[in-house]
Amino acid sequence: MNVLPRIFASLLLCLPLVLLSACINISPSVFGTGSQQLKEVELGGQGEHKVLMIVVEGSITSFDSRSILGGSPNTVDDVRRQLDRARRDNDISAVILRVNSPGGGATASDTIFHEIERFKEDTGIPVVAFFQDVAASGGYYISMAADRIVAQPTTITGSIGVISSFVTVTGLMEKIGVKAEIFRSGDMKGTGLPLRDFTDDERVLAQEMTMQFYDVFISRVVAGRPNLSEERIRELADGRVYMAPLALEHGLIDQIGYFEDAFQTALEVADIDSAKLVNYSVVSSDANRSIYTRPRTDASMDGSFKLADSMGMLRSGASFYYLWGE
Repeated sequence: MNVLPRIFASLLLCLPLVLLSACINISPSVFGTGSQQLKEVELGGQGEHKVLMIVVEGSITSFDSRSILGGSPNTVDDVRRQLDRARRDNDISAVILRVNSPGGGATASDTIFHEIERFKEDTGIPVVAFFQDVAASGGYYISMAADRIVAQPTTITGSIGVISSFVTVTGLMEKIGVKAEIFRSGDMKGTGLPLRDFTDDERVLAQEMTMQFYDVFISRVVAGRPNLSEERIRELADGRVYMAPLALEHGLIDQIGYFEDAFQTALEVADIDSAKLVNYSVVSSDANRSIYTRPRTDASMDGSFKLADSMGMLRSGASFYYLWGE
């Protein structure tokens, strides 16, 4: 099979990004994807017990896309390593998951949900979610593993749903005189390939898969919000967002308050009177890796291609997101 047209089209689309990054030439030590050692930092409080604060901020992703052009760290790896560290500390009595995220990848969100659930089962340590500016879609999804949810009065939350995106470059290829010859073993092989348009059957398939991801999201909310029926959750889960007061009225959160209220709630669910608030700062290292750590790569080139990939330029097949504002 002749792959030259596809390679040519991809390189043409990414050339400006590659040239820009080549000029900047970011060192891997700045935005590399190696793991980081965790160092405990006390943030306040007192007592023999500890409440650990884990921060989930920005897009939820399973790869590190940081570069001079922006991007996000590997959220899955970050959360897993902090939970692993907490497992080894017998003084940790509760965890506050501080969420400020519009969501992100469906699988990345589901993996974090799974890791929090597994942590609770292994340790018996309760988890309280605290919502800041935004805790929508995947940000709300991962919080379904929490025992209680506290949101600031101005929090935007909800956006229960899934979105899938596909990009085709057939129009561009026609303009520049490039044609792709694609041979497939079956009618559905190559669905979502950017070098060809969707067929009607492929559109039906893509919508069916999107709804399957949606049903998984619904099942998480059913488990995490036992005060709501599945029927009621589906009524609320049309993709819209809710301000905290309305979210409380609908039963999507448990309490409106600030971080000190979330801290007090953590003490209550842990059945303790006082505790030190701690979190883990990071020290760059290639040690202390988790199963979700990605290998270190050259960010000057990697960041450009990942930016292009996030725009759908290089990716074939489906991309499914629990994300608000895609």
